[in-house]
Amino acid sequence: MFSLPDLIALGRLYCFWTGIQPSTLGDWSCGNNRVFVRLFADPTSRCLTDTAERASDWLIQNWPKDLDWPKEIPHPDAGRRPQVRRMNGRRNGAASRLDG
Repeated sequence: MFSLPDLIALGRLYCFWTGIQPSTLGDWSCGNNRVFVRLFADPTSRCLTDTAERASDWLIQNWPKDLDWPKEIPHPDAGRRPQVRRMNGRRNGAASRLDG
């Protein structure tokens, strides 16, 4: 399970990258459509350990393959994840949807 600051950072990045709303992420990851809305609005707020655990596990299992895991947050499966060659931070140098 990730710390709440790490869970918030992962949730923000996941929502930004995939374009989903925080309520959708909460619903998909732990069955609570308010948890990420609340955590994003007030990072000092808390959630149940079970909720954070389910959301953490879901993010690990469903992390986008074309998005690098943040270096500042240790990945629990770091030894088992295959390394993909990245150019300019993207897989195989592919253009990002942010590259106007």
